Amino acid sequence: MAEAYGSQGKATLSLYRNQGGAFTKLADVKLASITGTLRLEAVGNSLKVFLDGKVKLFANDNVLTAAGGVGMRGTSGGALDNFSYERLTAAAAVLSFKDDFATAGANAQLRNVYAEKVGNFKVEGGQVSNNASSSVAVLNGVSKADVVVKADVSVAAGSGHSVGLVARYNGDGEGSGYLAEMYGKPGVNGVVVNIYRRQGGTLTQLGSAVTADGQGALAFTAFGSTLTLTMNGKSLLQVRDTTIAAGSAGVRVNGAAKLDNLDVSAATSSPPAPPAPPTPTPNTNPTTGNPKGHDNHSSLPPRVVPPRPREDPPIVVRTLPDGSRYSGLDDIFISRLF
Repeated sequence: MAEAYGSQGKATLSLYRNQGGAFTKLADVKLASITGTLRLEAVGNSLKVFLDGKVKLFANDNVLTAAGGVGMRGTSGGALDNFSYERLTAAAAVLSFKDDFATAGANAQLRNVYAEKVGNFKVEGGQVSNNASSSVAVLNGVSKADVVVKADVSVAAGSGHSVGLVARYNGDGEGSGYLAEMYGKPGVNGVVVNIYRRQGGTLTQLGSAVTADGQGALAFTAFGSTLTLTMNGKSLLQVRDTTIAAGSAGVRVNGAAKLDNLDVSAATSSPPAPPAPPTPTPNTNPTTGNPKGHDNHSSLPPRVVPPRPREDPPIVVRTLPDGSRYSGLDDIFISRLF
């Protein structure tokens, strides 16, 4: 139920679930006034409230998913007019699927081939932007094992925002599946790329890397057990996992990142793995064995220091009673002098 409520000069627009006479608030927003056309949409577990064609509230709820009646509810002091309703149906996407977002759905929303599982997306200026803290949308009627999900993305380094491509999605909310993400992690010189497995509410990182540029054509390929993320045709990250067999495909956005030109098609092979990192160069001078940079003339042969001559202690000679002389050292005698 969408409710417009005014009290003491303040207006609140709320979205409730009414089950057995118990009202549970799912979302609300404070507004200066609530005058205009109010619209409530319910498609699957996605609920949206619009005022004069602009989305004001949204929520996902799995408690009441069966079909039911429609109507209106009011209290004293309120007024309404021009009540109407229409049946909304979800359409199935067909692969290969392409969307340049030049045409939006009603009220600047995604078209009905998408199921918004978390949050809300806004289609504006031929791009898709996140209208919540994070949002997830997948294609209706798609369940594929081997799939390529592509989109043009833009993620600034250090922004804290992210764009993700989803494969083998199942369930509701964040659901289960694989997520390949480009993340502008604060404090990192570059953009972080991650591949995750989400299952049973647990997010497991399967691999991570850092790339210099967060803008371009991002592609996520799930083929057999191999999961590969590429940017502008260059492999960034590749992992293997056999946990999730098949599912839908879509996108996940966190923060103010945007995307365009979504392309979902069947995969026939895996892209090549990223090149192996170069072998580190030894950090010692091969001649001297010292750390590089600590030799003034590292290219010269080592300096040879001659040994110091041995300095024997002085010999003290004593004269014995028989007239011979004794040096004081074991087994060394000086012959008798006459």
